[in-house]
Amino acid sequence: VESVRTPLRLGLDVFKFGYLQEVTINNLVESIEIFKRTLSQNNCEEIRTYGTSALRDADNADEVILRIERATGFKVEVTSGGKEAELLQRSVNRFVSLQTGSFLMADLGGGSVEITLVKNGEIEFAESLRMGTVRLLQMFPHTPRRESEFRTWAKSYIRDFISTLGSRLNFQQSDSI
Repeated sequence: VESVRTPLRLGLDVFKFGYLQEVTINNLVESIEIFKRTLSQNNCEEIRTYGTSALRDADNADEVILRIERATGFKVEVTSGGKEAELLQRSVNRFVSLQTGSFLMADLGGGSVEITLVKNGEIEFAESLRMGTVRLLQMFPHTPRRESEFRTWAKSYIRDFISTLGSRLNFQQSDSI
């Protein structure tokens, strides 16, 4: 019906300072107020509000959630990585039938990437990896030396993940990574 997007990059604060700064909180609340007006104009009856990786990690998440609720009436649910995987599966299933066969899905966000394996409509495996785009930019600012460190770190992280997934799914890891 309508598409509204506000890239706030909450993780820039959270992954650097451990909390959301006042200006970021104000921008977040203002954005949610805009979303609320848009939802109201489109006569939306059921609204759910989720917080993901940045709110999971923010030291002041409770304060932020309270301010959002006071300003908008929306109760934000801070989700686990598993809940994110479930929401991804339900969303994708609306457009692509996941009822027959095996599907591997990845949802890359600012603070994490959720990997979900769905077999015949059921989630077989879901993992949330703390390696989203904003988080990685904070951890590895671009310089030639940091790029090399990032590659080493990412390869190690991915090998470990593939090993975990492989043992769960009974397949052998290739040395190509």
